[in-house]
Amino acid sequence: MVDPQQIFCCEHAQIRQESKLYKDPYREYHSALYRSFLAFSERRRRAWALMKLIREVDSRPTVSDAASFSPSAIPQQVLTPEALEDNPITPDTPYVLHLITRHDFGPVISHRYFACPSNLEDDWEEATLAQWFVNGESFKLRACKWDFKCPVDSMFYRLVLRPNLALRPMQPTASDS
Repeated sequence: MVDPQQIFCCEHAQIRQESKLYKDPYREYHSALYRSFLAFSERRRRAWALMKLIREVDSRPTVSDAASFSPSAIPQQVLTPEALEDNPITPDTPYVLHLITRHDFGPVISHRYFACPSNLEDDWEEATLAQWFVNGESFKLRACKWDFKCPVDSMFYRLVLRPNLALRPMQPTASDS
């Protein structure tokens, strides 16, 4: 069994209030996706807390671990067939959620990608960076974004909802007729 990895640093991460409203024809569906991902992250947090309780070990990454992050410490990934197996990002995936983690105003700590499930009550599947680079081209557009801030750990999270452009209907233009 793979240990569940937390999405956010702790339960204190909270959404920053955005007052800027814009016209979004998919607003209700995007809100449902957002709520689904937050429910998934809460399930992950509880599973992680249970594993911690069972093992009686605190394996949560600390802020000092995040501050010591250096780009030179990143292992070089090779696009091998093994690294691309079981890719959750398929041509039928409607949305991918891109999670960017930073330590306040410092460098980016991580980029994580989660494929939207067909049933919003299911878990979101995480894709590796190699899997994203292979199948993420059709998810370039940013549909929505939500910002989270954890005042306790001074962490900042940006959730970017990226739609699959191949599944979006094309609107006819005046030159098409």
